[in-house]
Amino acid sequence: MENLQVTQVQGVTANELIKAIATAVKKELQAPEPQHEDTNNLMQKKEVAEMLRVSLMTINNWTQKGLLTSYRIGNRVVYKKDEVLQSLKAK
Repeated sequence: MENLQVTQVQGVTANELIKAIATAVKKELQAPEPQHEDTNNLMQKKEVAEMLRVSLMTINNWTQKGLLTSYRIGNRVVYKKDEVLQSLKAK
């Protein structure tokens, strides 16, 4: 059994404490979650094709030729946006 620490709050009613906790929790839940940079930087194959205005087959061909680098996350194939843009500059 774990040790529990008891804290007493003086000068605050139970209802005031409940409201303060509820307000703090609500504020925390409404705050935007920080997003990892890499997730914003990842693009699916379809998004890359749309951005470059080429077909999915062209994206496949460029990936096989090494012009684009793809990454697997589970079953998804993704591309790093900055690498895609860099490959355009290299052409």
